[in-house]
Amino acid sequence: MADGKDAPPVLASDAERERVAVLLRDAAGEGRLTLEELSERLGSVYESRTSTDLEAVTRDLPDPRPPSSAPQRKRRRWVVAVMSGAKRKGRWRPEERCVALAVMGGCKLDLREAEIQGARLDITAVSIMGGVTIIVPEGVEVDLGGLSIMGAKHVRIRDLPPRPGTPLIHVRAFAIMGGVEVASRPSRIGKPPRRRGTKRGAHVKAVDELASTVSAERPISDAAGAPDGTVTILFSDIEGSTVLNERLGDLLWLDLLSAHHTVIREQIQAHGGFEVKTDGDGFMVVFSSARRAVQCACAIQHAIDGQFGEHPDGPVLVRIGLHTGEAIKQGVDFYGKNVVLAARIADSARGGEILASAVVKQLTDSAGDFNFVEERQLELEGLAGTYRVYKVTA
Repeated sequence: MADGKDAPPVLASDAERERVAVLLRDAAGEGRLTLEELSERLGSVYESRTSTDLEAVTRDLPDPRPPSSAPQRKRRRWVVAVMSGAKRKGRWRPEERCVALAVMGGCKLDLREAEIQGARLDITAVSIMGGVTIIVPEGVEVDLGGLSIMGAKHVRIRDLPPRPGTPLIHVRAFAIMGGVEVASRPSRIGKPPRRRGTKRGAHVKAVDELASTVSAERPISDAAGAPDGTVTILFSDIEGSTVLNERLGDLLWLDLLSAHHTVIREQIQAHGGFEVKTDGDGFMVVFSSARRAVQCACAIQHAIDGQFGEHPDGPVLVRIGLHTGEAIKQGVDFYGKNVVLAARIADSARGGEILASAVVKQLTDSAGDFNFVEERQLELEGLAGTYRVYKVTA
């Protein structure tokens, strides 16, 4: 006879977890789960301790769709922006193959809620004097190949092991005087609470909240107010940021990053700059005046040195690159060879240094309020020939 007490929970076996993982992968392949939902649920599967926990993961799984009698064939989804912008986000289906084409424009593919069928998604990203951005959820494997000609292709994903069962995102990038970037972003979906309170859980929550705060601090910019045509472009980032992050830990690093962003934005506003975008510790800013751009760069270095020059874990050193030229404005972003050139100059700068192109020197040298020293001839990645740059001191 039962004594009225509940039966003890049955511990889940590895075989049960694998069975549920296969069920979830099949559901994603059928379009019943998005890539982000699959990633989240797989995380819950491998954290589950009991059979009851596993049942909860699949309890609200959408019913299978009836099979179609029509012959199946590989389909291709096109996302095209020609002197314009195109975006796919939310719940959408990229099919087995997806092509993103940006010609003097910008394409953005957000795969976090996309319905991806199969174990692999192939994306061909073509950027001709434009930009293609592909956003994936954290914990997904990404393979980036292709070719860049006077352009650039980058992968900026968080260094996490791929979650078992998530599909491979294979990107073939062709950047011709443009850029292709694949970046990971935190999940949009609220993660289920951890069953056991741990310091790690509190730490992750705090990091997520602080990261959101740093991102939200960006002032709302009016796209119509940004300069157009010939602009001076400023790129900046923190030298050795990955090492500094490792040394400080996530929470202290994000505190420092928030303070760094505040310093940069104060100087951008004071000197009439327009913040185009922020990526981690990096800024892209445009100015209608080359002189104000150089003044802003010098002011940033003075302000950073004043606030972080004696940081207990070592000085925070910002490197800045400047270049003036025609740029293609699409929405709030800018594209073209001159944008790439400015970014490459910043990459070549040392911590605490401002490097300016010869064009910037020619435009601002006559007043004599800036010193252009240490002329260098640089070969810049993805750009043919050599370029003269100068170190700037005020």
